[in-house]
Amino acid sequence: MGTMTPVQKGMVERKSYRLERFKIAFATTSTFEVLNSQFPIMEIFEMNNEKFAISTVQQAYEDWLIELRPTKRSNFIKDLDKLLSGDYVLVPIQPSKEMEQAGIGIVGFKARQAYKAMIAVAQGVTK
Repeated sequence: MGTMTPVQKGMVERKSYRLERFKIAFATTSTFEVLNSQFPIMEIFEMNNEKFAISTVQQAYEDWLIELRPTKRSNFIKDLDKLLSGDYVLVPIQPSKEMEQAGIGIVGFKARQAYKAMIAVAQGVTK
């Protein structure tokens, strides 16, 4: 197999990330507990031809993917509407050096921490 393009590599990485997120979520379910009483974890998450070998796990994965789609799409549309309203701007999760310097000039050396805290709140991530 030849070298992957950046797009192909990105797709593989997203799929891998999605599978890991599913495994973490699935491991908290009662279905997982039942399966884990019968199979080791490696067998529960074993894959054949890009599908989980155990049909119950594959079905749970497919259902999980369906649940994600409307949320992502509706959030994207809401976020796009906000951006187009002119009341919002698109900013990076990590501040650029210029942004950090501007913040330091106003609030001091805690500017980076303040920026990260504001981004976390905007993303709905609270500690």
